[in-house]
Amino acid sequence: MTTATDIILAAAASTPDQPGWMAAVQRKAELLAVLVNPASPFAKTVAAVATGDVKVFSGVVRSVDYNAKMRRHFIALETGTSKGGLKGINNRDLPLGQESVRTDFADSGGDDMAAIAREHMGRRVRVYVHMEPITEGAQKGQSVRIVKFIEPAAEPVAQPVQYAPQPQPVAPAPAPDSMSARVSHIARDASTSRAIVTLLDATGNPVIVVTPPTANNPAMTAAAHAIKAAVDAGASITFTYTGAEIAVEGVPVSVREIALVSA
Repeated sequence: MTTATDIILAAAASTPDQPGWMAAVQRKAELLAVLVNPASPFAKTVAAVATGDVKVFSGVVRSVDYNAKMRRHFIALETGTSKGGLKGINNRDLPLGQESVRTDFADSGGDDMAAIAREHMGRRVRVYVHMEPITEGAQKGQSVRIVKFIEPAAEPVAQPVQYAPQPQPVAPAPAPDSMSARVSHIARDASTSRAIVTLLDATGNPVIVVTPPTANNPAMTAAAHAIKAAVDAGASITFTYTGAEIAVEGVPVSVREIALVSA
């Protein structure tokens, strides 16, 4: 239990040495005595906070209004509540998602609390409220939330939206630089002086290729004869691709150019 001696010593320790020190200590001791009196609103609030009779929640400050008849400020907070029909100042309906708390009387800390709330207008705060019972009037027996402390609160971190990974296009397998295949047919393209060769790949599918021009090219003329001999014998020949793609009359797509490697 706090004694008179405790109060006087606390007042003396917190009063700087100055002219009129004794009178200043007396005034401070009287104020401290009022504050620690169990019947004072201050002592009741401290006792409620100390015993855990406080609720804490967070929201964005949307408005601060003063009710002159009640001598209290009403603070509207956007908390995201799903409760509808909640009331604010003058018993007005609040927008969905908002809740209201009220301050102490204006001259008992309410003005200071309202000023703090206005400093955080539009920002998220954490509020500590004491449930104060109503002792008279039509709402006697009910409790109202009296805000005792306001502090900034961190904004909720938006969680990144997770998307399923998009399938990556699969590049077509590059055509082989060379191939060994059985020669099925050979014909001459007079307009380009090339040999048009039909090969059968490992699965039996036809593959059309062309040789470089044979005109004035004894090596390619000899190669064409070797390919013709392979057709007659039903033999396979190994070809290498030159990298060129040639448009040939009667073939709807460009075909790759080859050079004979070996029979």
